[in-house]
Amino acid sequence: MGGIGLVCMMACAAGAEAWWNPEWTFRQRVSLASAELSEDLVDFPVTLLLDEGLFAFSRAQADGRDLRVVASDGSLLDFEMDQWSSDSAVLHVFVPKIAAGVPGQYFDLYYGNPNAVALPPASRWDSRYRMVMHLNGNLDDAARGGVAAAAEGNVTIGDVARFQGDPGFLQVAPEKIAGLGEQITVAVRFRVDGGPGVQTIASGKRFHAPQDWFNFGLKTPRIVHTNAVSRDRQAPELNPEGLSMGAWHSAIVVYDARNNTRTICIDGTVLQRDSALPGPLEIQEMRIGRGVLHFDSWQFTGAMDEVRLSDTARSDAWIRAEAACLAGGINRFLAVGAPEEFGKPKPAPPPFDLVAPPDGMVSRARKAIAVQWRPSVGATAYAICLYDAPDAPAPFAVVEAGAKTEGAIPLELVNGKTFYWSVTARSETGESHAKERRKMTFYNWNAPIAKPEQAVRPALQPVRGAWGELRGYLRKRIDKSIQRYFLETPESSPAILQVLRDRDRLPVRDPLVPWAGEFAGKYLTGGELVWRVTHDALLRATLDTFVRDLIACQEPDGYLGPFPASSRLTGGNWDVWGHYHCMLGLILHYENTAYEPALETCRRAADLLFETFGPGGPTLTCDGAGGQMNMAVCHAAMLLYEKTGVPRYLELAKYIVHDAWNEEGAGKYLDSALAGVPMHEFPQHRWEALHDYQALPELYWLTGDEKYRQAFEHIFKTGLAGDRHNTGGVTSGEGFCGSPYNLGAIETCCTVAWIAMAVDVLRMTGDSRVADEIEWSTLNSALGAVPYSGRVCAYNVPMDGTRVFGVELPWQSPKAGPDLNCCAVNAYRPMGMLAEWALMDGPEGLALNFYGPSDLRATLPSGNFIVLSQDTNYPVGNRVEIHVRMNRGESFPLRLRIPEWSKQTKVRVAGQELDAVAGAYLRIERAWQDGDRIEIAFDFSPRFWKGEQECANKTSIYRGPLLYAYDARYNELNPDDLPVMDWNSVQFEDIEWNGPIEPWALAVLKDKNGSTYRVCDFSSAGQTGNHYRSWLP
Repeated sequence: MGGIGLVCMMACAAGAEAWWNPEWTFRQRVSLASAELSEDLVDFPVTLLLDEGLFAFSRAQADGRDLRVVASDGSLLDFEMDQWSSDSAVLHVFVPKIAAGVPGQYFDLYYGNPNAVALPPASRWDSRYRMVMHLNGNLDDAARGGVAAAAEGNVTIGDVARFQGDPGFLQVAPEKIAGLGEQITVAVRFRVDGGPGVQTIASGKRFHAPQDWFNFGLKTPRIVHTNAVSRDRQAPELNPEGLSMGAWHSAIVVYDARNNTRTICIDGTVLQRDSALPGPLEIQEMRIGRGVLHFDSWQFTGAMDEVRLSDTARSDAWIRAEAACLAGGINRFLAVGAPEEFGKPKPAPPPFDLVAPPDGMVSRARKAIAVQWRPSVGATAYAICLYDAPDAPAPFAVVEAGAKTEGAIPLELVNGKTFYWSVTARSETGESHAKERRKMTFYNWNAPIAKPEQAVRPALQPVRGAWGELRGYLRKRIDKSIQRYFLETPESSPAILQVLRDRDRLPVRDPLVPWAGEFAGKYLTGGELVWRVTHDALLRATLDTFVRDLIACQEPDGYLGPFPASSRLTGGNWDVWGHYHCMLGLILHYENTAYEPALETCRRAADLLFETFGPGGPTLTCDGAGGQMNMAVCHAAMLLYEKTGVPRYLELAKYIVHDAWNEEGAGKYLDSALAGVPMHEFPQHRWEALHDYQALPELYWLTGDEKYRQAFEHIFKTGLAGDRHNTGGVTSGEGFCGSPYNLGAIETCCTVAWIAMAVDVLRMTGDSRVADEIEWSTLNSALGAVPYSGRVCAYNVPMDGTRVFGVELPWQSPKAGPDLNCCAVNAYRPMGMLAEWALMDGPEGLALNFYGPSDLRATLPSGNFIVLSQDTNYPVGNRVEIHVRMNRGESFPLRLRIPEWSKQTKVRVAGQELDAVAGAYLRIERAWQDGDRIEIAFDFSPRFWKGEQECANKTSIYRGPLLYAYDARYNELNPDDLPVMDWNSVQFEDIEWNGPIEPWALAVLKDKNGSTYRVCDFSSAGQTGNHYRSWLP
């Protein structure tokens, strides 16, 4: 088939209907969507993936020897027959030129000649292809010859390459990549299996310093990913979305150091580019199916049947067309017409497929929406037709699209409307129509706003207003945290906001972890809550300035994260998670100050999220962990709806809870909880989902629907039973595992989120035992995460071991952000959450939950002002004396929390002893007078938790709400030399500490056998870096 010259695929009227050779009795026309090309394609390989639905295999010879490919001018085109069977074929047709912007270009497939002889193989891959692997029974290179790669590990090469386990990859032959650097294009056709996670398609590196590497991979279930480093300079991630699990796709990446661009194309329908490539990539090793360097664990699982590598930066037009051809069933670049038989009338063009968006899509965009379809054979123009009903006889509007196979539906035609759309194609022979009409709804952004009304009132609510005053040791610790963290962080770690300002600047900030957008929000959330319990004037001024600076970082479209335009929201980072925390902090700021711009900033962010995510749109699982992080924004959306009454925020929350939670790879939280599945057995069960669950009580109070309450209580109870450790900390290794004895790291953020969730459980149930749990977690694990200095917290607060304050997570800290990591900005929140549960109000009156030196204030429904002033050294001592101060005497109920651990509690009011039941509220309704006194003596008898599993043969000891622990700082004995105690005879003897960094509580343990050592409260253990033990022999 040589000697045909440079043939242009121009439509030729003379040859359009002429039959090339009557000995070939059948032909099928392949029409190309060339009108959309931005530049000519020269020596382009048109890949045809044919099946019985596209090609009449029964009319051709069994081995395909009679197949001929004929250009529109009647000349033969070279082609490579990659595969041929009785019902499928893969052909690569080498087209000399496809002219850009010229509609009507085509070639014909001729067959049906029993006397034809097979043509000799004719492979004409252009010279810029370094390798082309068809992966059809071998690893041969169809472009340059030889073997292109070697299979390593769990890879089998049959009709496709199957990657079946870790490790398994194709090691590309060194000669195929020699000299690669300035321009690289990788194209792959693949099918990915498995659940959410990260996988590599192709990865390459340089052997020696400085580092050059690239990784082209997947963040399943929806994202194609790339990242790269040139001469030690790292680019941000590029993460377009467009995958579906278990389906065949194509993806192409282009690295072009000439203009510092990276481009990804998926299936020819998605194309995304940035200008963040730092420089050339000198590649000396390349793998297919598994990463190199720190991507080594990114194992591809699934199948590939085409891999192409070029040493040129292919153009947008090229990669769109190439990716479309490799995509197969959703190919928007070509259409194969119906079989024509010589001498018989030409069949009418068949109906064609609509591509995107899917049927039933609800568009939340505030702009025109793009629609796409496959080309129709012979079409020269298309029109988008809009109908009022699926069977409406005529459209209410028609949008002309010209010769392209995509167009846009203007917002003004359909705003707030549900309609049906289809496409009509026009050709010289008449019209053809798409196979279907698809339903679409445009959201009405002018929907009316109404003040939300709760269907159910919470059992308890925090007392708001002039909260009160803390005193004593706990106040000292809070004041240190204000001084050393909240007041200093904006200057000591200015990157907390600078990463937002620099989001689109080059070179990219490195490191920038996927959750970097949370730092500002968590800092603000903790600060606003701590202000509620202190009303510290310097803290107020610092937070007010911080909020104004944060608001100034918001983009006009509402974006409030640190990532460049190429990877925002859907780009594989925890970007929506970061917006959740910023919104939460801004809502708290608005509640504390009534500063309207804070609420407006939340609205703009929520509008952007509403516009981006929804039915038929991108998935929130793009965080790479089943959406556990990103879906937390449903909680903020509920809070914002309650503040504004804007219905789209409620719709966003409901969409996440009822749809996104049930997506492939997501946690299925509501359905799992209602089915009685323990939290640690949910499909996803990391700690971040605790914030997702916080939307459930808000939905319950709003709607009264019992399923939300039942699910939320079930989640809490199973988490409590399976993962609340002896310290009050929760989770092991950042996830729920079903065992409180697991020795995995107990991350501070996990405990913080648990306390926040528990406060909502307390609000919902009014169960005093939940307040016991909050106290347990707050005074032990949460306070233990914070150093005595108040400076920077620990990530891990283990049951036994040491605490590493401030330097445990340096890899998370951006430059000029030494005090920034996930836990550092979050650890102080439990101190502030005291304001959320210490003194509460409900239908049954005030409920006092917090005991400790304090003045807690409230305003009664009558307007009468009351102060509950506590004189006590609780939780070190067991006696609490409460002095009631009031403007005037009044009868009202006051409920006192009687902890479940205090089996013999004595309560006296005005000299009268009252009966108190452990694990319940003691309700005291009387005519209170200014100066009344309540005396409480809690049962501080030592109590014990006998360990099991990894903690077998060990015991934890408690007195009151405090867990006590051995700390080497206070003992001569080393931790491995502790004696075995007779716990039935053990006694406490409180002692004083006169040195620096005083513990909250310090005591000597003694038993009848003379065994003895010192113990301190758990929050004080490990404060000086010494080893400690809370599980004692």
